[in-house]
Amino acid sequence: MRSSPASATTRSCREYLLAIVLAAALYYLSVAPGVLWQDSGMAQLRVLNHDYVGQLGLALAHPLFYLVAQVFQFLPFHDSAFKTNLVSATAAVFTVANMYLLLYLLLGQTPYRRFSAALGAVSLAVAHTFWQHAALAEVYTVSTAILTVELLVLIKFARGGWAGWWFLAWGLNGLECSNHVLALLTLATIIIWSTSLVRRGRIKLWWFAPAVGLWLIGNLPYEYLGFRAWQAGQSPVSILHSMLFGLYQREVLNVTLSWRLLLMATFTIGLNFPTPNFLLVPLGLVKGRKIIGRGLWGLMLVATLFHLLFAIRYPVRDQYTFFIVPVLFLAIWLSIGTNYLLSQRPKLVPLIAGCALVPPLVYAILPSLIGDRIFPESDRSPSRNESEYFLWPWKTGYTNAESFARDVFAMVSPESIILSDTTCQRPLEYYQHPHVAGLRPDVAVMSELFARIPEPRRPEMLEALLAEAEHSVFVVRPSPHYCPMWILNNFRLEQAGPIYRIVGRKPSSSTSPHTLR
Repeated sequence: MRSSPASATTRSCREYLLAIVLAAALYYLSVAPGVLWQDSGMAQLRVLNHDYVGQLGLALAHPLFYLVAQVFQFLPFHDSAFKTNLVSATAAVFTVANMYLLLYLLLGQTPYRRFSAALGAVSLAVAHTFWQHAALAEVYTVSTAILTVELLVLIKFARGGWAGWWFLAWGLNGLECSNHVLALLTLATIIIWSTSLVRRGRIKLWWFAPAVGLWLIGNLPYEYLGFRAWQAGQSPVSILHSMLFGLYQREVLNVTLSWRLLLMATFTIGLNFPTPNFLLVPLGLVKGRKIIGRGLWGLMLVATLFHLLFAIRYPVRDQYTFFIVPVLFLAIWLSIGTNYLLSQRPKLVPLIAGCALVPPLVYAILPSLIGDRIFPESDRSPSRNESEYFLWPWKTGYTNAESFARDVFAMVSPESIILSDTTCQRPLEYYQHPHVAGLRPDVAVMSELFARIPEPRRPEMLEALLAEAEHSVFVVRPSPHYCPMWILNNFRLEQAGPIYRIVGRKPSSSTSPHTLR
C-alpha cells in the first residue's frame, strides 16, 4: 500500500532534519576553534576589518561570504575567528542535508533510493576537500549550499514541476556567483540545458529575459563592488577583468595540462574517495540516463565535466581546493551507481555501507604513513605538522596558529620587525588587532622590507638598521620561498624561538648556497 503524498512529505522533512542534525554533529565538532593560517587567516582578518573587497581583485572578493560572516559575528562567542569558521561549518551542514534531499528526488521511485541518497550524502560529507573546507574559514561551502538548492529546483522543474522553479535557479545562481565566480560554470550548464528545452518546447525563448534579470538581482552584492570600483574611477573594462579573473588571468585561462597537474588531480580525487565505493561512479555515469532520465543525466554530466576540467587544468598551488564542486558531482554519480547496483544485488547493502565509513579511517592513519615526505622542508611552517594539518580534514581543538603568534610576541624585543610570509602573517596580525588582543603594537609585522628601495642598496640599509640597538629584525622561515633572497644571500640567521633573527652580515655572500644565478 502506497503512502499518501502528505505522509511522504512529512517523512522526507524528518529525514532532512535528521541529516541536518547528523551533519551538524560532525562539522561543529571538527571545526577549528580559532585563528588559522593562510587564506583562512586572511578571511578572518577581512571579517574583523569589514573588508568586502580584499587585495587580490574582485574575483576573489567573495562578498556574500563576508556579508554572512558579519551576521555570524553577533553570535554569543568571544572569538571572532571561531565565529567566521562557523560560517563554513554551517553551510556544509546544509549542503549535506540538501544533497540527501536532491538525491532522494533525483532517484524518483526507484528501489533503495533512501539508502542510495544517504550514501551519496555521507560520501560527500566525509570527502576530504569538502570536510576540510567545512572546518576552516573558507568560502566554498557557502557556494555548495546554494548549488545544491539550484540542483533541487532544477530537478523539480525537470520532473514536470512549476515553471517558477526554473526561474528560481537563475536567481540562486546569481547569488552563488556573488559568493564565488565558479558559479559561472554552472550557469553555462543551465544555459546549455535550457537551450535543449527550448527546442523541445518546454521553455519559451522569451523566458531568458526575466531569467537574466533574476540572475542580476541575485548577484547584486558582487555588482555593488563593481559599481563602487567604477565610482572610484576604474574603467568598465578593468572592472570586468577584475571580476572575472582577479590577479589570476593566466591561470584561469590556462588550456595546457602537465604531468604535475594530472598527478595532483589524481591524488586529490583519490584522497576524497579512498574507498571501493568510488568504483560505483562510472557505473552511475553509464546507467544514470535510464535511472534519472535523459534530461537530468545530461544536466549533471555537463556540470560535472565543466567543473572537473576547470579544476584539473587550473595551475595554482591550492589546486585541490577547486575540486570541491567536482567532488559533489562525483558523489551524485556514486549515489546513482549505488542505486543501480542494489537493484541487481540487494545483498551488498552492508558492504557498501561499511565502505562508506572507510575514508575517515584512511585520513586518520595517513600522516603516520606518509610523514613529511610529500612536504619539502622549505615549505614547512613553524609550529605546524604539515602532514596532520593537510591530511586530517578535521580541526578539532586546533590552536597551533594561536600558539605560534603568542610565542612569537612573547619573545621578540621591543620595536622589532618581523618579516613574514602570508601563511604565518595572518595569525600574527590577528592577535595584534585591537578588537582581539592588541598584542605588541610596537612590533611591525610585514611581508617586505625596503620595498621601494633598489635591491642593490637593501643589504647596506638593513645592516645600518641592525646596528641600531633598538631594532631587531626577524624572518619566520629561512627558505627561498618565504624569505627575500637578498637577505638569505647576505645575512646570517640564528633561530630564536619559533622564528629566526637576522644577526649580521655574512663574511662573504658569494659563497652562499642561496646566491641567485
